[in-house]
Amino acid sequence: MKTPDHPEGKPSAPSKRKFNSSDPRGVRAALLLLRRPVPRWEIDSATGAANGPDLVFRLRKKTGADIPCVHIDAIDRDGRACHPGIFHLTTGDRPKVVRWLRNVGGLL
Repeated sequence: MKTPDHPEGKPSAPSKRKFNSSDPRGVRAALLLLRRPVPRWEIDSATGAANGPDLVFRLRKKTGADIPCVHIDAIDRDGRACHPGIFHLTTGDRPKVVRWLRNVGGLL
């Protein structure tokens, strides 16, 4: 069943969201990376993304930052060796990411 249009053309419940970026997940990832190196699973969790590496790939394209991924040796919950990736910003990446954040949402 289709909801009828509002007579004045305005939505009955305007969005309370004041954030004006078209990439809120990218912004959350950038802010997280500015604080510290972040494993892939944490980027997924903090941003609401299902594919953190793709989110980082798009962030690289938008900012011009390198955002390297270092694979470390670890043991998973089943006791098997694994090599999770840890994303981090280089010294040169930080100004690029900060500049992008300022441009997309007036942040920082």
